[in-house]
Amino acid sequence: MTSQRQINACVEGVALFEDKIFVVCDQLDVISVYRRDSLQLVSDIKVGGLQLPNDLVSCWQSRQLYVADLCHCVWRVSVDDGRVKKWIPNKLAPEDCSPLSLSVTSGKVLVTSYYGDVLSLHCGDGRREACITLPSCSKARHAVLMSSGTLVVCRTSPRHDVIEVDRLGHVIRVCGAELNWPRRLALSAIGDVIILDSSSSRVLLVDGQLRLKRVLLTSEHDGLKRPWRLSHTSDSGLMVVGEAWKADSRSTGRVAVFRLM
Repeated sequence: MTSQRQINACVEGVALFEDKIFVVCDQLDVISVYRRDSLQLVSDIKVGGLQLPNDLVSCWQSRQLYVADLCHCVWRVSVDDGRVKKWIPNKLAPEDCSPLSLSVTSGKVLVTSYYGDVLSLHCGDGRREACITLPSCSKARHAVLMSSGTLVVCRTSPRHDVIEVDRLGHVIRVCGAELNWPRRLALSAIGDVIILDSSSSRVLLVDGQLRLKRVLLTSEHDGLKRPWRLSHTSDSGLMVVGEAWKADSRSTGRVAVFRLM
């Protein structure tokens, strides 16, 4: 661990962008901005109208942050001037996407629905490019778009697993690792998949075929405590983990930065 900071709220989203770390917390309408190396607070970005932040991602191509407002909308925030816009739904994408979580690949934003059975892929202007219906009874928590065009999805129903599906929602393969509440995924530079497994307090690395390569972080060796959110950039070799705890009937959490290489 290179740095850590305790926060008096559940961390609902972390995003690493250049030399900053952006954080959203439960039921707060601000994005807090920290220095990447020291986790010193730099500023807050007010997102007026934000109700229930549930995820936060960054896009280096557009220099934007995207915030999932649970079951409501997705907000877009400029990392340069803090300008805020309600991004989807919009005129180009009027459909209700009921956002639960987000990921960004090559400038495209993938939205996992709160209902867990639909993924929506959006272009930079917000237009919906594709809608993927997952297998029956799926409860997806997060998904990422692979360079091949397939999607990797972590689910908690019908079982706790990670699957790869095609654009028609057909299952291609299933990860064989034993998982307990997988909540977030990230991609490495070489196409491996990073899995944040919340209830086991582990972060795992699997290859492009979803075969376990190694365990990256654990509670025993790295001090993870109910990891909740994840951000990773291959160029820096850094991983940011957001945690959510209950302490003395109060919600609290932590942001921790790890160097993986």
